[in-house]
Amino acid sequence: MTPEEKSSAALFIKFLRFFSTLGSSTWGRFAQIYYNDKGLNPANIGTIEAVMPLVAVLTQPVWGIVADRLQSKKRVFCVLKTINTALLLLFAVPAVATGFIPILLISTAMACFVAPGLIEAYTLDVCAVTGTSYGEVRLYGAISWGLGAFVMGILNDRYGFEINFLLYGVFSVTTLCIVAWKFPARDIPQPPPAPAPLPTGCSEEVVDTTGPADDDEEAPAEVAKSQHAVAGTGAHTPMSEVLRDLRGTLMTWDFAIFLAETVIAGMGIGVVERLLFVYLLNDLSASTSLCGTIVLITVVFEIPIFHYAETILRRCGVNGSLLISYMCYCVRVYGYTLLTHDSLHWIFALEAMHGVTFALLWTTIVHRSSALGPAKWRGTVQSIVNIAYGGLGNGGGALIGGIVMVHYGAKVMYSGAAAIIFGLFCVRAASGLVNYMSTMVSMQGQDYYEELASE
Repeated sequence: MTPEEKSSAALFIKFLRFFSTLGSSTWGRFAQIYYNDKGLNPANIGTIEAVMPLVAVLTQPVWGIVADRLQSKKRVFCVLKTINTALLLLFAVPAVATGFIPILLISTAMACFVAPGLIEAYTLDVCAVTGTSYGEVRLYGAISWGLGAFVMGILNDRYGFEINFLLYGVFSVTTLCIVAWKFPARDIPQPPPAPAPLPTGCSEEVVDTTGPADDDEEAPAEVAKSQHAVAGTGAHTPMSEVLRDLRGTLMTWDFAIFLAETVIAGMGIGVVERLLFVYLLNDLSASTSLCGTIVLITVVFEIPIFHYAETILRRCGVNGSLLISYMCYCVRVYGYTLLTHDSLHWIFALEAMHGVTFALLWTTIVHRSSALGPAKWRGTVQSIVNIAYGGLGNGGGALIGGIVMVHYGAKVMYSGAAAIIFGLFCVRAASGLVNYMSTMVSMQGQDYYEELASE
């Protein structure tokens, strides 16, 4: 490609990310507002928000395999986007979306026909060819997500939810036209990876621990890099040894404890991301425009934390970063329980902590997961962590949180969430203190024996 063609391709992929995310923002966090308007209780909403990510986890790899076999992300994406859009627009038909069961079935069907990884894979292809930073492309999506939600909140208050469906349809059709016009019919050929210096190499692979936005858009980049690492080594390693390495990674107490902690942390984020708007609308009579402004604020404070998360991680370590994230989460979520109609504006200050409670948390989780297993299994380990965090964590948090909200109220639910994460904080702090003390004792013992040896 000529420099002009590379510049054009990079500009196009940034525009596509901005525009497609703008369409997603018209539904995204507003889905819970729609469910609430349709008379669903928090338990119903939590069930829907729990089922969708679990279904998506099962179906998305299938579409990835189909796209790879056909060598055409374009065709698969266009088919999936068309079906998904048609299903979502059924919500706009009052005779169809009549209650919990029909809405649950439509939502589950929608989750079967989504494959954001296809756009991510194409983006990575373009970035590899043009030398564009993936993080720079991702930034356009984050800005679009925040601005789109802010504007949609204002429009929703003025014109009702019909405007969301109208704009979602317009943006989806336009995205399909752009993809049909500009996407290549066949996938972009990639240069073959350089051979690994050692049969079991990839030890020098640099891990990108920049975390995803709320829709987990960074995770495919981590998985793709890991798969690239595997491609350079798998041909030299017997399958029995490969499976033994994987078993050795997964069947350890360190990984089991880390996975359990990831699920609990994901559940904490799930009760915020999937149920906060329901609490604000029903208990505090908030407006939809306020909900849209909240999304914008979370993005504004998320971006710089993602940018500097590596620096924070280097200075504070995994334990310190998680302690900071957990403590900010407790303050943020317990603060929800103190809000009243007169003090509702303090929600903006609480949501400013989203960058620490989510961005720093996710970056640390990705960093830790990459350190627990060998480089050639980073893709597999990261996929398991994504399922634990997004499927079991976020989904389980929404399900359990919704049930608690119905029976005991939102304030009890958020107080419980803060207490559970504070429990994680205490365990982490105690573990860090024990490790520090044992290290100090070991160092003192070593100094003592060195003194005896010198005498």
